[in-house]
Amino acid sequence: MTDMALLFAAYIIGSFPTAYLCAKALRKMDIRHAGTGNVGAANAYRSMGLLPGLITLGIDIFKGALAVGIAQRYGYAQGLAVLAAVLVIFAHNFNVFLGFKGGKGLASLVGILIILAPATIPVVFLFLFVLVRLLGDKNIAAGLAAMTIPFLLWVQHGQWQSAVSGGLILAPVLIKYVGDFRVFFGRRRDHV
Repeated sequence: MTDMALLFAAYIIGSFPTAYLCAKALRKMDIRHAGTGNVGAANAYRSMGLLPGLITLGIDIFKGALAVGIAQRYGYAQGLAVLAAVLVIFAHNFNVFLGFKGGKGLASLVGILIILAPATIPVVFLFLFVLVRLLGDKNIAAGLAAMTIPFLLWVQHGQWQSAVSGGLILAPVLIKYVGDFRVFFGRRRDHV
C-alpha cells in the first residue's frame, strides 16, 4: 500500500460517523440536532444515554488506533503515523459526509495515544481529574488536559520533534475548542 493510500485510509476511517449512525440506529434521531450538536461520544452519552455513549466512545477510540496502527505497520515515510493521526482526527471533527460537522476528536486522540505513546494516557487523565476539580467544567478540563500532550511527548522522548508531532496531532482538537475556551475564560474574567 502506498503512503498516500494509507493517508486516504486514515481520512476515511476518521470519517466514519459513529455517533451519527448510533443515534440513527438506536434512537431514530439526528445527533447534530441534539444536545451540543457535536457528533462525538460525549454528546452521544448526554443525548442518548450510557450504552450509546460507550459504543460511540469505543468505536471512536478504535478509529484513532486503527488509522495510526495501519500507517505505522505499512507506511514507508517517517512521520506517516503522525500525519495519519492528524487526518483521522480532522476527518472525525469536520466530517465530509455530515456537512463538515463532527465531534472534538478526544476519543480518537486516546486511540492514537494507545498506539504512539501509551505512557502519556494516565498522566493526561490525572491532569483531567485535577482540572475538573479546579474548574468545575469537564469539557474545558478535557481540552486543557489534552494540551499537555506535546509536553509529555517531549519529556517521554527527549526530542523537540516529539513535541511538534504532538502539537500537530492536537491541532484539529484545539480548533474545535477555541469557541469553548473563549466563552469559558471570558465568563470567568467577567466574574472576577
